[in-house]
Amino acid sequence: MIVDSCMDRNKGKPVALEYLEQLGVDVATCVKLVVATHWHNDHTRGIREVLSQALEARFVCARAMRREEFSTALGFAREPTHAPLRELESAWELMRTRAEGMMWASANRTLLKTGMATVTSLSPGDEAETRSLEEISRLIPDLGSNRRREVSHTPNQLSVVLWIEHEHGSVLLGGDLEREKDPRLGWQAIINSTERPEGRAAVYKVAHHGSANADDDGIWEELLESRPAAFVTPFRCGLKPLPSVEDRERILARTSRLYIAARPDLSRSVRRDSVVEKTVRFVAGRLKATEGDMGQIRYRSESDTIETFGPAAQYP
Repeated sequence: MIVDSCMDRNKGKPVALEYLEQLGVDVATCVKLVVATHWHNDHTRGIREVLSQALEARFVCARAMRREEFSTALGFAREPTHAPLRELESAWELMRTRAEGMMWASANRTLLKTGMATVTSLSPGDEAETRSLEEISRLIPDLGSNRRREVSHTPNQLSVVLWIEHEHGSVLLGGDLEREKDPRLGWQAIINSTERPEGRAAVYKVAHHGSANADDDGIWEELLESRPAAFVTPFRCGLKPLPSVEDRERILARTSRLYIAARPDLSRSVRRDSVVEKTVRFVAGRLKATEGDMGQIRYRSESDTIETFGPAAQYP
């Protein structure tokens, strides 16, 4: 299973494909599910290319995305701000040509069951789908008006959370789901559910880059073992990099087994003296920041061992 997609900017290739190829995995026949947890750009870039190689996979996303509101919004997804929608549209066009086709994630739905593992989507629930459709509809301009920009879609009500049960335990993949006051939404809907799979997970992909608005006591008290392995993917494109120092310390209070896939506090640009800046731009014309290799965290459930690659490391 491949969950979400991001691109290696230096190599121009989806990271998941490169990783599986390095392991000698035949992506064409071995990958059975490709999941888009939600439609933000940092989760969908390259997912069409992933599907083009995963010939026996079904494509999974939130059930609400099949509704008329979303399809209509795609008709206006021609501006740069709507790149994630165009990526999904391209993926859906590809899947229409295949027998495997689409699956729609919803609360407590079994997506895949084999002799070795069972994959269940824990979200989104009915109320989250309804709220998200209302927001998606705002992508559609009123008659005679200018096209509207993409809405922020915060909180991430439509994010798919996955529960994976296998012979060595369970894994919780938190997507970008956030905490909500309404018990029918967000993490509260999952925690309060009487239909979700039983048990506790030993591994947790921390929700929404470790941000405080995606943390809930119930996740740690009801869904996870007492000392889970917690993995965080950082986000540096916003005004405030995630996870912050406070976020990291908050997670460390829950478990000492905290791993981060890259340095979250790495500056996106180097500040230079104004004279130096003008001189450099006069000589170079155009500057582009380079990035190193992307970090990776690998967990082996059989031996309960964790390996890190590139800038990924245990914190602190």
